Amino acid sequence: MKPFILLVAVSLYVMSLQSQVIVPERHGKTNIRGAYDEPLPFPMTQQGVVVTPYQRMVHQDRQSDGMKRLDSMVLQFYNNDLNTILNYWKYTYEYNAAGQNHSMIFAEWDLKKWDWLPQHKMVLSYDPNGLVEERRGYFYFPSYWDTLHFPWIPDHKVINLYNQNHQLVESIDHRWLMGPMQWRPSMRVLTDLDSAGRPLMTELFSRDHQQSVWNKSMLVKYVYNTEMLPAEIIKHLWSDYRNTYQIRRRTLFTYDHYGQVSNEILQWYDTLTGLYHNSQMLTLEWDQNNNLIQEILYGYNYYSPGWNPQWKYEFDFDATQNITARNSFYFNYSLQQWDHMSMDDLFHDNSWTYSDLLLPYVIDMNSPEYFRHKLDSVVGYQAMGLAWERIQVGKYYYSLYQPIAVDVQQPLRHKVYPNPATTMVTFELPELDGRFRVGLYDLTGRQILHKEFSRQVSFSVCNLSPGVYIYRINGANGLVQTGKLVVGL
Repeated sequence: MKPFILLVAVSLYVMSLQSQVIVPERHGKTNIRGAYDEPLPFPMTQQGVVVTPYQRMVHQDRQSDGMKRLDSMVLQFYNNDLNTILNYWKYTYEYNAAGQNHSMIFAEWDLKKWDWLPQHKMVLSYDPNGLVEERRGYFYFPSYWDTLHFPWIPDHKVINLYNQNHQLVESIDHRWLMGPMQWRPSMRVLTDLDSAGRPLMTELFSRDHQQSVWNKSMLVKYVYNTEMLPAEIIKHLWSDYRNTYQIRRRTLFTYDHYGQVSNEILQWYDTLTGLYHNSQMLTLEWDQNNNLIQEILYGYNYYSPGWNPQWKYEFDFDATQNITARNSFYFNYSLQQWDHMSMDDLFHDNSWTYSDLLLPYVIDMNSPEYFRHKLDSVVGYQAMGLAWERIQVGKYYYSLYQPIAVDVQQPLRHKVYPNPATTMVTFELPELDGRFRVGLYDLTGRQILHKEFSRQVSFSVCNLSPGVYIYRINGANGLVQTGKLVVGL
């Protein structure tokens, strides 16, 4: 099995080209692997609002130095027989003047031409609030379009619609028809939110082009516990025969006393008995710094009732909270032990923190945990008996980016109270309209949490360790304000 860097990057590209379905925000960190967000394998967003890279705050002491912008990522593999390194695939990211990631190109290395051959492209456009308004996907087919000198063929596009609070409530997916050379809608996603912006229900429709109507396809309902954390996600499929939705499966979430997800259990629904039956379980373990250090996936055995381990992932962190290694294991039932499959070593440059980085749309949404500091390279190994064989390396290439100038001598009015805070804290921008984001960081630059809000937001600090934290508030055009928040002192 290939190490995670190939699997994650390819899966992120595929997910980025799909329509977005809102998944409720989890308290604390998200699942790093991101492959078990049942029942919908779509990227997770903060209250339905796409947090684009350019909306991140800039350190005041970095105003003169600028930011590090991720321009490309190259995966190379080792040919141990020839004792050489060969290119495999590459992502190239382009940005507009505001620092928004407007395109991403995926290319593979052509051994015959000894050059990069483009395969896919994603193009993004934004609304005035900095939210992704449209995503278009293309694939590369130069021989078909040689006469027109336009090798990129449209594949599909997604149009996002937001409510007055800038929360994603509707997405419409279109497919490109080569014959009539036009876009045709294919899928529609509607989301119902509560007053706090949490999703209550997401419904998917497929387009019947003969009747020119939207047909019901799937319904997802969200149930929250007393702490307003997701407790159940229930998936229904539409039955034309019964003319109603029928339950298919659900995912149950349990949490530890810090509010971190500790278990996710996937169950399928038996329509004959009206009962749920276990299918898979994911257990998660966190360290004292709220870092995810272990995931174990189990399958349910109905012949000998009980959970059987299948896969395990372990993460190592350094003193600055960087992920330094990821190990994958499979369970050997013959020997009743975990056997190593692959290992990845991650190398960072700690002189640049997450807030100093300008990251592309897909990476910023799905794997910010890997970029708490500037990620330079990832080296992948495969277990070969009792030895390790180096098989691939991922390299990240950056350039210096100067953000739009901000007048830090005249900060906009804001309120933070109480400060010091012991239970709750409130951030308020009474004179400003629009959507803003407040991020809370520890003194190492590690992001503890972030919230989206309009004018005012309140949240609990009971789970935070006593100490001094840095807050940064930003909007669509860059830096608004930074300051210190004292908790529990």
